[in-house]
Amino acid sequence: MDAALRPIVAALADLDDGELAALIEATNEAPQIAPGLLAWLEHAADWERHRRAGMDFPLQPPVAATPPEEDSISIDAAVIVRAQFAQDERVEARAVVRLFGEVAAIFRLGFRVIASTGRVNEAEALKALGAAEVIDRVMAPKALCEQAWARLAQDLDLAKLDSLVREIPLAAAIDAHADILAGKLRGRLVVNVNA
Repeated sequence: MDAALRPIVAALADLDDGELAALIEATNEAPQIAPGLLAWLEHAADWERHRRAGMDFPLQPPVAATPPEEDSISIDAAVIVRAQFAQDERVEARAVVRLFGEVAAIFRLGFRVIASTGRVNEAEALKALGAAEVIDRVMAPKALCEQAWARLAQDLDLAKLDSLVREIPLAAAIDAHADILAGKLRGRLVVNVNA
């Protein structure tokens, strides 16, 4: 799971059943000023209900459902809904207030993952890792690529990285060359010279 989502996951886990129901109700009744954010809130509430029932599927970041042009209105909407829950005397909503604070923080940080690759045909695999958008690194400036690698080193879930690495013995390297040259290899191939 992406490190930036951990505060949101913790805030969702802190919701009691009444707060989760209030969040779902607020999402369903809210005006459609930030439809991407509302769609993501529905996803997050659904994700939390399934998590509590023992079912697991990936929680997507808010930006997965929110186009860039909605970022600003989504921040405003999250702050407004947070304030409404904070002032509502009918519900104990500290966890909901915290959740909306975390959502607004992600938007304020500009958390939108843009993957840079030399193989744009692998865009879906990169999106499965959390990228909102995929660009061809041949077209990306070197400084942007260096910044992307630095963030990757800092933020990538190592379990996801492990899924991209395959190790083969030195004896298999000759047979693997055709797949490498044909661009059929996804991720990294490590040749173990000691095996």
